[in-house]
Amino acid sequence: MSEPYIAQVQIWGCLFAPRMFSYTDGQLLPIASNTALFSLIGIMYGGDGRYNFALPNLEYGGDYPGRTVMGNGSGPGLTTRDVSKVLGTGSVTLTASQMPQHNHTAIGHDSNNENDSPTGKFVGFLPTGYQSGEGDNTMADQSISYTGAGQSHNNWQPYLTLNYTIAVAGVYPARN
Repeated sequence: MSEPYIAQVQIWGCLFAPRMFSYTDGQLLPIASNTALFSLIGIMYGGDGRYNFALPNLEYGGDYPGRTVMGNGSGPGLTTRDVSKVLGTGSVTLTASQMPQHNHTAIGHDSNNENDSPTGKFVGFLPTGYQSGEGDNTMADQSISYTGAGQSHNNWQPYLTLNYTIAVAGVYPARN
């Protein structure tokens, strides 16, 4: 290809943007010196629309680390995804309502299976072949404490880091 289409986005595996391209890093460009590109993308990605406009931001970091490009449209049972919309999050904090219902029961047991009281019982590994039964008592709920600090965890799919670039000059694309 001798000249790209203006606003064409491409993946680029080098550490520089090729001639006629710029990084998709959200930078603001002046409208006056980029009228063709502005006529195609307008202020979909930001800018004031009077003096400047923004390029798409596909770089790592900010509020949405590890961004992934996604096609626009919708599918059966899915909501519509419009061009230029930023969705998703790089980390998630689970709440109790998002986890499957379950419990953690601690059982105390005396060594000779003679006592129904939890006094003198121990928590540990049961002997091989042991069958739960008489002498086992459920311990108080307070004996197992909550854990975790309500902090988020990363929510990233596996990725390979490459650069995305956008053509700021080239052939103006014809509309069908």
